[in-house]
Amino acid sequence: MSLSLKRKDSFKSAVKHKFIKKFDYNTFQNITPVGTGVFGTVYCAYSPNLEKYVALKGLNKEDDEKFVRELTNFTTVNNHDNIINFYGISIDPSTETYFLVLQYAKDVLQYAKDGDLKTYLRKNFKSLDWTIKINMAKDITSGLRRIHKENIVHKGLHSRNILVHERRLLITDLGLSQSLDSNSNSNLGGMIAYTDPKYLRNHREYKRNKPSDIYSLGVLFWELSSGRPPFNNLPSLEIYKKVLLGEREDPINETPKDYIDIYSSAWNNDPHQRPTIENIFDSLENIKLENRNNDPDYNRNIQLEELEAFINNSRDSINVYSEDSISINSIDSKDSPYIYSKDSFESALKDKNIKKYDYNTFENITRIASGAYGTAYRANSTSLGKHVALKNLHENAKELFYKKFMKDVKNKYFVFIKIYFRMKFKYNFSEPQLTNFMAVNYHHNIINFYGISIDPSTETYFLVLQYAKDGDLRTYLRNNFKNLDWAIKINMAKDITSGLRFIHEENIVHKDLVSICKDSFESALKDKNIKKYDYNTFENITRIASGAYGTAYRANSTSLGKHVALKNLHENAKELFYKKFMKDLTNFMAVNYHHNIINFYGISIDPSTETYFLVLQYAKDGDFRTYLRNNFKNLDWAIKINMAKDITSGLRFIHEENIVHKDLHSKNILVHEKRLLITDLGSSQPLDSNSNSISGGMIAYTDPEYLRNQMEYKRNKASDIYSLGVLFWELSSGRPPFNNFPSLEIYKKVASGERERPIDETPKDYIDIYSSAWEDDSNQRPTVKNIFDSLENIKLEKIYNENNENQDIQLEAHINNQSQVSMDAFSRDSMSIASSFTTSNWGICSATLNGTGTVALKSIVVATTELFDKELKQYSRASSHENIIRFYGISQKDSKSNEYILVLEYANGGTLRDHLKSDFENLEWSDKLNLAQQIVKAIKHLHSNDVIHGDLHPENILLHDNTIKIGCFGISKLDAKIPIEYSDPMLLEGPDEFSKTKVSDIYSIGILLWEISSGKIPYESKFQDELDLIIYVSQGNREDPIIGTPQDYINIYQDCWNQDPVKRPNIGKVVQDLEYLLPKSN
Repeated sequence: MSLSLKRKDSFKSAVKHKFIKKFDYNTFQNITPVGTGVFGTVYCAYSPNLEKYVALKGLNKEDDEKFVRELTNFTTVNNHDNIINFYGISIDPSTETYFLVLQYAKDVLQYAKDGDLKTYLRKNFKSLDWTIKINMAKDITSGLRRIHKENIVHKGLHSRNILVHERRLLITDLGLSQSLDSNSNSNLGGMIAYTDPKYLRNHREYKRNKPSDIYSLGVLFWELSSGRPPFNNLPSLEIYKKVLLGEREDPINETPKDYIDIYSSAWNNDPHQRPTIENIFDSLENIKLENRNNDPDYNRNIQLEELEAFINNSRDSINVYSEDSISINSIDSKDSPYIYSKDSFESALKDKNIKKYDYNTFENITRIASGAYGTAYRANSTSLGKHVALKNLHENAKELFYKKFMKDVKNKYFVFIKIYFRMKFKYNFSEPQLTNFMAVNYHHNIINFYGISIDPSTETYFLVLQYAKDGDLRTYLRNNFKNLDWAIKINMAKDITSGLRFIHEENIVHKDLVSICKDSFESALKDKNIKKYDYNTFENITRIASGAYGTAYRANSTSLGKHVALKNLHENAKELFYKKFMKDLTNFMAVNYHHNIINFYGISIDPSTETYFLVLQYAKDGDFRTYLRNNFKNLDWAIKINMAKDITSGLRFIHEENIVHKDLHSKNILVHEKRLLITDLGSSQPLDSNSNSISGGMIAYTDPEYLRNQMEYKRNKASDIYSLGVLFWELSSGRPPFNNFPSLEIYKKVASGERERPIDETPKDYIDIYSSAWEDDSNQRPTVKNIFDSLENIKLEKIYNENNENQDIQLEAHINNQSQVSMDAFSRDSMSIASSFTTSNWGICSATLNGTGTVALKSIVVATTELFDKELKQYSRASSHENIIRFYGISQKDSKSNEYILVLEYANGGTLRDHLKSDFENLEWSDKLNLAQQIVKAIKHLHSNDVIHGDLHPENILLHDNTIKIGCFGISKLDAKIPIEYSDPMLLEGPDEFSKTKVSDIYSIGILLWEISSGKIPYESKFQDELDLIIYVSQGNREDPIIGTPQDYINIYQDCWNQDPVKRPNIGKVVQDLEYLLPKSN
């Protein structure tokens, strides 16, 4: 039976048995789209039959199961005051689209865009007293009580699924909900901050239940008390970590203590300790509003994690007073405007009696430093009769300025206190502890705060601070040390001690007085007899890579007579530079001259900038990940085993020195003349040091025990062994683990015990080695010596092949006319495997079937058969284009398996990325435009058939006889995880809120067009940490145009990758613009 018939039958059956009213779609008037989410679109329409406006909710075509489930749930719990009313269904006869006809939440204008609780709180929070908030909490509780009474679990409770109608709260989106007797172990739905942590820890086995809804209810109650979403502005991965580790938001001042007790019990980490919905309802009925939370230390004790939302998006810093003196660390410009507005800011200034200075009284205003988020100025104050420092944030961070400044002022604690030596010490604008500036102001050894000032022409706010003309202590010592006798030094020490004593008397901890200075660094170099190379002896210095902390260069050393690598840290990480540099030095000295560890020769100093460099062995073949991508087809198993031995040998030497690397991954392994070398020992630490630091490296290689408990678990040698196991798998497959999955998804997979599957043709002994290395229990992992011995005794004859027990493969194909035909049965012997594919998303191999021609075979795991059936027809219908890989049919491993093989057109020219890498220098602009035009024409064909590709990147674009062939659409959406570089920022920022659309494809096209113009992988070498790349792109940053690119072409791809999806062109416009360019290039 075809899917469409199944669908109609299931709907007809549901409608018939539930006595559901059907509305004639043609009777609806003024149908207007009001919102689009992951599962579908919502429209507002006037119903003459009901004589009122209604909401029409249609689901995406692949979500039939969810539609029927929501239909069933609405009929079960309908007509409750706090659940959105369900009137019936309607069918658009032109498209056969089914709609739920629902109550329209008119009070806040739109059903999906402005009608949810999250938006309502943002707009109305100031006007809500605690009586109203408690009534809102009762509304949600009442609705959930009805749902639980029907033995249904909602599973998607968050503030976007609560609508507001005439100040009454209504629960909606029952499509995720299931009866408790059904299998509720589905994919993670809803927003992470509201999700039961026990489900996050093990979403494959743990079934969400009523206590899971209670947890979500607790988070919603906190949101009601604060007016903002939980962990607002933090990336999904960071929220996931916090919830998993048991972190919760702090109570808000003025919240009734009884209310805090209610939501605290609801979000208990142990589901068995959470109250029932009846308990919560009774507690709300008996709540006492008089007893309020008023913790004087509340804001003083805000944790570092809360402020990371302000400082984690950039490492740019703002230097004030002198080049090294006062640093304002970067602050996230995305913030909530609804709590901390200009008006509340002005009110706080008045309440705290903070002096306002007339901006026009400042003279000779001179900018002395500027960074990504703000600027510092020196000015002469005629009011104070002295120089002062003025600090502000940029226009695009104005809302953040109000909020940040409000927190400082409201609690009488300013974030930027640092002790200065007589106006010569460093302070920091984003210190994690909100320190009480007012309490310690005007002490002669603490920088003074005078007040604020406003530039009336721009309404820019400035902090007015004491100006420290001589810079920070480190610079002062460097410039004046020879002139200081011991009497002066003792007085300086007294100054520091006096300021710190005053801070401690106010019960404040400074927490940032320690640093490694240049002088101690120089002393260490001398003590260790480290060779210093004259920087001027290096020739042809060329940058080869740049990461989050520093840059690597290749240079010819005339002293050593060979190429070397020069490694330094960025200027804006100076303090970190000395610490990490020293750690690198210490570790390199401990393990130097091992043949599988990068050699350390010494250090060098660029005299013009005083920049320090490590002088290291140069690995001419680059990092291991890149090497595998470029050379995997040429590696036999003898070579692969030798490579595994190289890594193991280097790690064994490191472990013998009692050092843990802590950051082993394929970008920290270099290749030099087919020998593998371990590098980047800056993260490594001796076992007797505190190795409980912030997670570094790439998530897929990180010990799952550490991911689950970063605060307590200390990474150790067994953690390195886990990383080694993942590296061994990568060596067997030629691709990174969980390639193209977002960081958050990888985090979930690793933490819950999921691993990559073995690759066919891998020696079974080798699989046993890496499987034991990546054991979830660190105590069960072998030592590095055990692994080395196993590699020495490995047998290559016993080969793993998943299909060994399935000799006969029956091919049943859905041909283009969508009728089923039976193809011949082939044994493995009669199927001639021509070659293996190693790219991330493309098939398992090419094959010749009984000599009838070469085809490509792609393996795919199917989640639901009905969805797969529909996707097949979609693929078959849309593949009839010269620039799209043709679909021939499918093969199933066996009747019980959910793994299928797609039989596709074979492309002989490799991927677009391969083509650009090998032939870019030979491409004229007409060739590049031709490639671009073929790609966009293919996407135009898909979009005209209402198909979203959803996974556009150069590894999914093939060439056959120099013709572009796009593949992996439609069916790829079942499992596609588009690489971050090509992913719509909207999806990166809110993966739980947005789904892939045609404009997402347009964004990917923009990145592809840039790549065609440059021949480079976008953002390559800029970021090792995927989270850094997500933040960079989400802030609107993109690659720079390549010199020589036609301006019209630049305009096309920049329009495509516009941060605002609404401003991106449609595919027809892109095709038209490129067609206009092609004759000009010729």
